[in-house]
Amino acid sequence: MTDLNSTSHSAAYFDELRDYWWNTDFLELIATRFNLSSFREVLDIGSGQGHWTRIIKGLVHQNAHLTGLEMEQEWVAHCRNQFDESAFSFVQGTAENIPYKDESFDLVTCQTVLIHVKAIPQVLSEMYRVLKPGGLLLLSEPSNIASSTVRTSISAERSIEERVKYHEARLIIEEGKRLAGEGDLSAGDLLPGLLQHHPFDDIQVYNSDICKPDIPPYDSSQQQAWIKTLRTWVKEDFAGWHDEELKRWVLKAGYDEDKFCSIKSILMNELSSQLRGIEDGTFHSASGSMAYVIGARKIS
Repeated sequence: MTDLNSTSHSAAYFDELRDYWWNTDFLELIATRFNLSSFREVLDIGSGQGHWTRIIKGLVHQNAHLTGLEMEQEWVAHCRNQFDESAFSFVQGTAENIPYKDESFDLVTCQTVLIHVKAIPQVLSEMYRVLKPGGLLLLSEPSNIASSTVRTSISAERSIEERVKYHEARLIIEEGKRLAGEGDLSAGDLLPGLLQHHPFDDIQVYNSDICKPDIPPYDSSQQQAWIKTLRTWVKEDFAGWHDEELKRWVLKAGYDEDKFCSIKSILMNELSSQLRGIEDGTFHSASGSMAYVIGARKIS
C-alpha cells in the first residue's frame, strides 16, 4: 500500500504497482543469460520490503540463501516477519559500508537503489569487495528522464512550449537531486561506463520489455493498480515526491521558491489531466519505460 505519510525512504512507491514491474518470461530470459540458477549466496542491497529479493529467490539455485541489506529498520523488521528465515536473512546497513567480509557472496544485486546514492563509485567498490572472484553483479536501474519523455494522448496535443516546460521541470528535479547528493534518478544510463573503472569484465546491458499501456476501458489489473495510485496522489496533492524534497532540489539546482511552485503545479497538472482523461475514457498511452538490467563479472 502507498504510504504518503511515512518518513521511510521510498515508502510512497511500496504499493501493488511493483507487482507489474517485470514480465516473468523476461526475468527467466535474464536468468538464463546470466546462469542465475548457479548462485547460492546472494546479497540484495537496498532490499526495502523484499520485492526484488523475492523475485531473485525464484531465479537462483533452489537452495540459495538470500541476504537483504536495508538501511531502514522498519523494512528490516517487516521482512523478518514476512520471509522464511531458513532461506532469507535481513540486516540493517548501507550500500556505502556493507557489513560483510571480502568475497562473501557469489551474486550481489540491487533494484532502483543506485539512483538514490550520493557516490555510485563508492557503492560499486563495496559491491566488488564482497563479491567472490568470478561472482556476478546484477543491477536493475532506470533512466527516469528517458521514461518521462514518453508521450500520452494529452501531452501529444500540447504546444512545444508546454512540453518543453514539463521536461525542463523534470530535468531541474534530477539535477537538483544530484547536486544535493541524494542520487541520480537516471543513473542507469551511465552504469556500464562506471563499471569499467572497477575490475569487472563481461559487462552486459539489457532493457526490460515491460510496458504499462493505458487503454480504455482500463480493466486490466495493472491499469486498475495505477488508477488507484493516481487517485491517491491527486487527492493528497502528491506530485511523485514530497514537497520538502522537491523544494530542496529546485533550490539546489539554482532556482527560487517561485520556480518550485511552478514545477509543483506542472507536475500536478499532468497527473490531474491523466486522471480526468481516464475518468472520461479518452486518455491513452503505450507507457513504455527505460529500465536497464546490467550484469558484470568480478575478474577472477
